[in-house]
Amino acid sequence: MGEKRLTFPSNRPLKLIQITDLHYGEGEESDSLNDNIQTKFINLEKPDFVIFSGDLISGDFSDGSNGWYEKELNKVLRTVRLMNTSYAFILGNHDIEADLTEKEIMRLTENDPLSHTRTGILSTYDERHDYILPIYNNGAVEAYIVMLFTGRFGCGGFVHGWGCVESYQVAWLKAQLESFDRNKAVYIFIHIPTREYMYMFNNYPVFGTLLEPGGVGCSMVRSEFVATVSEFKNVLSISCGHDHENDFGGLYGETYLLYGRKTGYGGYGPGRGKFSYKSTKANKEESGFLT
Repeated sequence: MGEKRLTFPSNRPLKLIQITDLHYGEGEESDSLNDNIQTKFINLEKPDFVIFSGDLISGDFSDGSNGWYEKELNKVLRTVRLMNTSYAFILGNHDIEADLTEKEIMRLTENDPLSHTRTGILSTYDERHDYILPIYNNGAVEAYIVMLFTGRFGCGGFVHGWGCVESYQVAWLKAQLESFDRNKAVYIFIHIPTREYMYMFNNYPVFGTLLEPGGVGCSMVRSEFVATVSEFKNVLSISCGHDHENDFGGLYGETYLLYGRKTGYGGYGPGRGKFSYKSTKANKEESGFLT
């Protein structure tokens, strides 16, 4: 298939919604409710593009059979497919606990005309598949979406705690950002938050709430990811998911750090009626965030 392109609408901003932590695979009831909540949010926002930012599936619920994850992924995507909505995804820590490797998962939708998910091995050590989606206007790139995998456990050689954007990923990302036109906006999506989310919540003005008993749910080591990204003023936001009860954001330096509260019914929390998503309007001239 030829390259699939994201394109700005001719007369309005491009609307993206972030859906996170659906946790399909835990049972028919929660899966059906997940379908309903996706339908509700897509009907409400009418997005041009949906970004699934990890933990699409609870891999720890796998029955161990071959094809289990692919079957569950088709459940995750049946709503956007029925509603003819383009999408892309990154993986969370629970996605890689079933029968498929990251590489195998990322290839499952390569023939789906609605999918913009891409593969691209950055390291033979753990085969992380980070990728970039340009957004075009009249044939020229006007903005970028960056999708980064944060692994499961450990960061920077420290084996304990949650994963992070590792140093080789940061080096790759820096090279990409240096090649971009600095006047073009960049939006980054990850699953596991960075330690800067914790620093921001403790020390800077924020909107939203932190209700997770364990706090932010970041790695135990501070990687150079956010510090490196902060050198590029056209990086407007970093958006994450991961811990289900948190839903806050704020300006850290000149970059928005946005924490997406769990969208789905699988997994724990939040209380009914508190399911969430993030909506971003990408404009050729300016950008904004709506929660």
